[in-house]
Amino acid sequence: MTEPRARERIAVLLVEDEPADQERTRRAIDQIETVIQLHVVDDGEQALDYLRRTADASTASRSAPDIVLLDINMPRLDGKQTLQSIRADANLRHLPVIMLTSSERDEDVCDCYEAGANAYVTKPLDMSGYISALRDIESFWLQRAMLPTHCAE
Repeated sequence: MTEPRARERIAVLLVEDEPADQERTRRAIDQIETVIQLHVVDDGEQALDYLRRTADASTASRSAPDIVLLDINMPRLDGKQTLQSIRADANLRHLPVIMLTSSERDEDVCDCYEAGANAYVTKPLDMSGYISALRDIESFWLQRAMLPTHCAE
């Protein structure tokens, strides 16, 4: 069995409209002492703008994310719509997208997987659970799994 690969830096885009959940994510990342470079946007429209700018190498002033953590319930463009737009874009569809949401509705879970989510994780209510969930995401997606690089057309 091979050992997890150590990576120098992992860029994560958090798409989350709730300031309290943004802060909990930042605190959890600090607690797990990882190499995550976190960028946060407040809704799906901002996420798509950010992703499209980083996918265009000629205008990218920021690094493209290695993974996206996406909430469902957001204003303007919700997580499901954002996920559908990511999967419809040839330059973005390769990105791993993890739904990180408070919804436990079966309909939301099914909709997100049908739209191409790579995983669906519910937000724990307490900080220790939140840290544990992000540690699990970090361990699997950012150490064990092979992430796509240079897949854009």
